[in-house]
Amino acid sequence: MTDSAPRRSRSPKKPPATVAVSSSHFYVRTDVDNLLEKSDVLEAGRLTHTPFLAFVPEKTPDGPKVTVHVIDRAAEVAALPPATLVLVQWAGRWRSDFFKLTAGDVAAAFQRIERRAALRRANPSYTPVYRQLDLDRGNLEMRRTHYPDQVAEWEALVAALEAAAAIDPDADARTALAAAGVVHPYL
Repeated sequence: MTDSAPRRSRSPKKPPATVAVSSSHFYVRTDVDNLLEKSDVLEAGRLTHTPFLAFVPEKTPDGPKVTVHVIDRAAEVAALPPATLVLVQWAGRWRSDFFKLTAGDVAAAFQRIERRAALRRANPSYTPVYRQLDLDRGNLEMRRTHYPDQVAEWEALVAALEAAAAIDPDADARTALAAAGVVHPYL
């Protein structure tokens, strides 16, 4: 007895598209503040050698898929939906690192840049807390080595800057230290 009717096979449901970025050959970093603060990926016009890779999920009749868009301008990345996964390479002098972030991270960084520019226009002697904190942490280490009698003073200064950075890292360092009652010897 032969079965004349064609058998309908059920195809299993496809799982939703997920992207896990990993490799055994390079390290994917997630400390995006370091990238966005210290590199020029946001200010650069076009990133011709190290463009952004945006992983955009799409629904198709065949099921979900992920399309990789190569984008050479940070402003275009900021215009993507905030949850879009993005990879960018920061080419260093001795090695290159890939950073995993979202389009929302890039948009927030643009907002911080605009805010800092407005603060700089309003106050020409503006020094952000985060920048002064980096400088004074280095000064503290140098004073521990060479001037041990000044360590307590600089530890108090760094602690006041860390407290101010926890509230608003973009605030003016002079104003934040004055509010904490600490006098910086060089500001």
